[in-house]
Amino acid sequence: MVRIAHLGDLHLKNSTSKIKEETNAHLNLIKNLNEQKPDKIVIIGDLFDSGINISNECKAHAAWLLRELASITNVILTAGNHDLQVKNKNRKDSISTIVEILNDPRITYYNKTGFYQDVQFPEIVWAVWHHPEKK
Repeated sequence: MVRIAHLGDLHLKNSTSKIKEETNAHLNLIKNLNEQKPDKIVIIGDLFDSGINISNECKAHAAWLLRELASITNVILTAGNHDLQVKNKNRKDSISTIVEILNDPRITYYNKTGFYQDVQFPEIVWAVWHHPEKK
């Protein structure tokens, strides 16, 4: 049986005081995930609280969190409405930037609508609907 840790709506905040609070909560999450030993971690949308004007501290925190999660097992991400440049769809979304900078093969970001067969577990197919593609 495949054990998947399903996370969503993390809503990482821009506020430096909130980042310290979130770090403590995320350290607890990482500890629990290390104990549970999931086969895959999936973050389904809204990694960030706002897709616009994300502070450097928030970006650094997101990178730290994704790196820590990837040290446990492979991570899959999809975007939520808070992660996108809704008013300018030609701009890069906030998750793409972090994932590209990390350049970690253990982190996969599905940012297009489609069906994706899992590389590690071929019996799993991820269905993704990407918000900006709606009509």
